[in-house]
Amino acid sequence: MFERSFSFSGIPLLAVSRDGRPRPTVLFYHGLHTDKETHRRELESLAGRGFLALGVDAAGHGGRRMPDLSGFVNRGPLLDQVAKLMRPTLEEIPLLIDFLEAEGYGPFGMCGISFGGLMAYAAPQREKRLRAIAAILGDPSWCQPYEHVAHYQGVDLLAWNGGADQHVAAEPARHWMAHLAASFAHGRYEFREYPESDHFMRPQDWEDGWNRTLTWFEDSLLGSEKLNS
Repeated sequence: MFERSFSFSGIPLLAVSRDGRPRPTVLFYHGLHTDKETHRRELESLAGRGFLALGVDAAGHGGRRMPDLSGFVNRGPLLDQVAKLMRPTLEEIPLLIDFLEAEGYGPFGMCGISFGGLMAYAAPQREKRLRAIAAILGDPSWCQPYEHVAHYQGVDLLAWNGGADQHVAAEPARHWMAHLAASFAHGRYEFREYPESDHFMRPQDWEDGWNRTLTWFEDSLLGSEKLNS
């Protein structure tokens, strides 16, 4: 397995793939108070399916962590404070894809968990080259998606949530995904809810959701191709 930690334009990155050759790519965004290394297992599983898995430290996290991230988050309404970190991170996505395209990588997907899942819902409003997205344990409400629905046409969007989640309710994601499925004939929109899981999901539910995510990216970004090299 090929692995490289590096920084591009001040953005700390962790690249994992079978080798260093260009291939379809999934940008991966972690949860609040964690970093790109937290989900190394998921990055490695994406790489094993033939992708470049690119873990990204969000603004204020990981290699660019704020000295007092907890204090910053608690300084005002949680969503308002968190949005101050999500928005600049989202603005970096076109820059990252420009860089990767120049190196021959693509097509592109994005996966986000919790804090990263919120960003995943907003990403189609910022970057049209994202062909497939997985929004895990997120809520689309913060980015007012109904006002920007045209940006989601043709995107393959998978969302899954815990039905017993005490931090991020499943209902907004469920309604948004149903709205997308009813609005567009092109693009895949799928929502899955795990009724017994809280925000820290039951292991069996996480495994099921993650396996579905791997298959989602394979179907969307690899199609009938077999990357056996």
